[in-house]
Amino acid sequence: MINYRSLYLLPLIFLMSFACFEIKTFYSNKDNAIVIVGNKNNALFNELNDPELLFDPNILKVDYIEEVKKIILKHVILRELVDEKAEFSVHLYFNPENLHVEEVYFLYRNITPEKVFTSDQMKAIEQDLKYKIVGTKNINWINIREIDRQLKGAKFVNHSLGFKVNQLFSFKKGDLSEDKIWIL
Repeated sequence: MINYRSLYLLPLIFLMSFACFEIKTFYSNKDNAIVIVGNKNNALFNELNDPELLFDPNILKVDYIEEVKKIILKHVILRELVDEKAEFSVHLYFNPENLHVEEVYFLYRNITPEKVFTSDQMKAIEQDLKYKIVGTKNINWINIREIDRQLKGAKFVNHSLGFKVNQLFSFKKGDLSEDKIWIL
């Protein structure tokens, strides 16, 4: 399993435009292509390896996971099954001051983006996520002073949710129920 956080440290290999989104292709090794797609206007698009990004998944409650899954499933269209290794993940960057989703990135592993979502679908997903998802401080795991200290020094708080592409397509086809879809 690839540590997605380390992908941001890999060298940029390929850059091209994709409507209002840009695609960056990274390689974890010669066999597994990693493609990151993000809105060209995102502030972080060229700074994804910034050390001031906060990657502490325990700082926010993850009660928004089911809503993110519903947004993704709403935009999936019926397609033929693909390689079993194909994965898709959505990376949410929360503003540390108000905990609203400010930037969204799509990561594709072992599949090209257009085989999963069109540019318009990614734009719609991004808009839905920005409008509907708001983080909440997880005071059950970490005390409020520590959370506030970490948030004060962060540009963004990152959280990622991954999916097997075939599960998304099987759901749309009606062969898999929503509760059987794994979150990676």
